[in-house]
Amino acid sequence: MYHSVFIGEVMVELPMTESNNVTLNVAGDTFNSAIYFKRVFNESQVSYLTAIGTDKFSQRIIHFAEEEGIDSSLMLKHRNRLPGLYAIETDSQGERSFHYWRDRSAAKDLMNLAFNHGVTLDNADLIYFTGITLAVLCAAQRQMLLDFLEESKAKGATIAFDPNYRPMLWEGLEDAVYWTQKAYSLSDIVFPGLEDHTALFGHASIPEIVDFFSSMSPQEMILKDGVKPVRIVTPFEDTSVSIVPVTDVVDTTSAGDGFTAGYLACRAKKMSVTHAVEVAAKLAGAIIRHPGAIIPRQVMDSDYVDLLSSSVD
Repeated sequence: MYHSVFIGEVMVELPMTESNNVTLNVAGDTFNSAIYFKRVFNESQVSYLTAIGTDKFSQRIIHFAEEEGIDSSLMLKHRNRLPGLYAIETDSQGERSFHYWRDRSAAKDLMNLAFNHGVTLDNADLIYFTGITLAVLCAAQRQMLLDFLEESKAKGATIAFDPNYRPMLWEGLEDAVYWTQKAYSLSDIVFPGLEDHTALFGHASIPEIVDFFSSMSPQEMILKDGVKPVRIVTPFEDTSVSIVPVTDVVDTTSAGDGFTAGYLACRAKKMSVTHAVEVAAKLAGAIIRHPGAIIPRQVMDSDYVDLLSSSVD
């Protein structure tokens, strides 16, 4: 059975409505991706590697993950820390702003816990992490994570990475650039976006980003620039896929997480890069038409289901 592992921080989410009502959810960039990956590729095993506490909120996180079919055996428990917390404010255009309480979250000690528990990912086919995964760790644990991934790659795992740049999580731009480059260097599949690369590296165009990767040679580059066509570059092809903009946007919180998950799941199912982008964009479009980072299964529209169910390339 195909086995993917997503690594990062899962938090308690407090989305705020225009009337200032608050609900209690569970979310986090790689966690969102893990959920959507499992929904797209239900026949696979999906594990989530993180650190949480022993409190009731952490139990809620585990319960939610298991309800979605996620393997929770790698959700390590920290005896002295709690999961992080964040609130979301969403404006009339669906754009969101975040407020975090995560300075002492359990996930900030993830790699020490993983080392103490003797965690290995020997049977993983795919491992996915992001710049947020790195940013919440101290420098020593960032290096532990990259060494851990290097070992897994040597054993046959495909490594996928999205920079998902969040300036407030880093000590400064120099640190973000340094660790993003190190992550890119060991990754097989990368998801660079023009917005992130403009902020991190000063890149002004997608071709400039492609040139940036010339010395790293990832196997797949999925280059994103808003609603413009997605460009995919592999050793065998260089193609662009147009996407249909969504007009009735409600909440863009996890559009990128869903896109990445959809793409990786379709590639794991041996679909072409073109088909994978089409499905990924359709999934992202479904997500942003509904509130919350993880939308209910039942609201995934029939067009998306039809596309996903169509014949594999």
